Amino acid sequence: MSAIVCADGTASLSMQWGVGPCRPDHSEFRKVGEDVLGAVKYLLCALAVQPVCRVATDSLEAALAEGLAALPEVRRARYREGAALLLGADDAIRARIFGRHAAVPVERVRELGFDALLAATRAPVLDAKLLGMPRREGAVVSFERLEAVWGPMTAVSAVSFTPELVGAVVPMTGGSSGIDPEVPFPGYYRKLEFSVRQLKCFDETNPESFGDDEIGIGGTAVHTDGTVTQVGRKTYDDFSDGDSAWLNWTFASFTRTKPKSGGIVYDTYGVFIALAEVDSGGFQKALDKIYAQVQDKVKAAIATAVTAGASPFVGPFLGAVAGAVAAWVADKLIEWVISWFGDDLFPVKYATLTGPRGFAFYPSDKWIHEGTGYRSKDEWLKFYGHGGHYGVRYYWRVSDWVNGSAPQ
Repeated sequence: MSAIVCADGTASLSMQWGVGPCRPDHSEFRKVGEDVLGAVKYLLCALAVQPVCRVATDSLEAALAEGLAALPEVRRARYREGAALLLGADDAIRARIFGRHAAVPVERVRELGFDALLAATRAPVLDAKLLGMPRREGAVVSFERLEAVWGPMTAVSAVSFTPELVGAVVPMTGGSSGIDPEVPFPGYYRKLEFSVRQLKCFDETNPESFGDDEIGIGGTAVHTDGTVTQVGRKTYDDFSDGDSAWLNWTFASFTRTKPKSGGIVYDTYGVFIALAEVDSGGFQKALDKIYAQVQDKVKAAIATAVTAGASPFVGPFLGAVAGAVAAWVADKLIEWVISWFGDDLFPVKYATLTGPRGFAFYPSDKWIHEGTGYRSKDEWLKFYGHGGHYGVRYYWRVSDWVNGSAPQ
């Protein structure tokens, strides 16, 4: 993660959004992502060659098994054959694909499940110094080093909330919901929403001669504190080239964390969006469950590297880091499934919004006043798969303004 800065080098007060997972740019976070990805691949292959086995409910292995069970028999056989080739490869190839987890016999993998598989062999050693944390208990925590790794925390000297600053940026103060004396002036927006306005078919999936598409859309919402909420899937049918469905659907709603005096803390909220061609069956039906599980596993793996002395400072940022790493893991998993098993899936899309905690200042001309809040201008997510091309039109919205205590 990196700080959001303006041209003059000071911290930005605007909200910025991004799309799509990029490879984690920090070596220690990348270790966690690659380790989790290797375990998921191994577990998927183990279940593909023997799908009938007992798995814990509401687990990652249960979500993977559900995806395999939904495959048509012809494609299930392709998964089974491809997985058998990998599992029967020599040790060097298995280690390159599955990492440290390849040392565990495949029969044990199905018995262990994901959590026990991670614990079965020695986990990657993360460098506390590279994570910005002290190497020994009780050592002084360097906030500069922490912020270099985990992103902006409280930039007190640069952007503390003062009357002068407030007068310079002008708060968005529509639709007041009273006064909260616990937060600084001018106040904050309590509610953040991610809304899907339109689902459009630019090019119908193949083979087009078999009839119109039936498309399912779902996913997960990732709060800045790392809480993952699965979004209920909706299905729309009769899509052919050029057709649209106007959803105006509040896909995810977040209650924003309350700001505190002393400086700006940045929060990141994210959503995974998954499309499925319903008739195709298979993993597309279970992807939102798989993403939710992967997010939790990544956050837990990163949390184990956080020492007790630094956890109060980096704890609130685990959600944002885990969301970014989990998005990359999910993207790489689908990319691998497509390349190795030849299954033409719609890749997952990940959209994020990052901004000052609770405070909603005028964030450039990309935001529009609407009712008692502001929304971003519409953006598109493009999905390519099954020989087709779909688009999801979305926007972010802040609302429910609460006045802060007046400056003394």
